[in-house]
Amino acid sequence: MAGGVRRKSPGSPSPLWGKLHTLWQDKHLVLFKTEYTLLVVSVLWFLEIGINVWVIQKVACK
Repeated sequence: MAGGVRRKSPGSPSPLWGKLHTLWQDKHLVLFKTEYTLLVVSVLWFLEIGINVWVIQKVACK
């Protein structure tokens, strides 16, 4: 690709892509919008589980 020219893919973007684009644009508001509560809770929940597993493995190795 000479000159770094990028072409858009033909067709309309999927609804999921539109939602992700909106999330990226309003990322500072995601924590406060009620429509994203379940998403925020699930991400935080999985992070908590992952950190707990990591800490338990680190403690068990010592």
